[in-house]
Amino acid sequence: MDNKKYIYNPLQAKFYINNGAIVIDTGINQNTGKIYWVFGFNETKEVYQLWLNNK
Repeated sequence: MDNKKYIYNPLQAKFYINNGAIVIDTGINQNTGKIYWVFGFNETKEVYQLWLNNK
């Protein structure tokens, strides 16, 4: 899995998880101190479309 999608919005990350996306990593951005969730880019294309439709 080469391409990754970094999500900083906790509501969006929860939406992804609730819709079957698998978190492959988490972390804290060293510059901003914000928490992020990492998902596979290709594996989240459908969930991303659902997110856009539900905004």
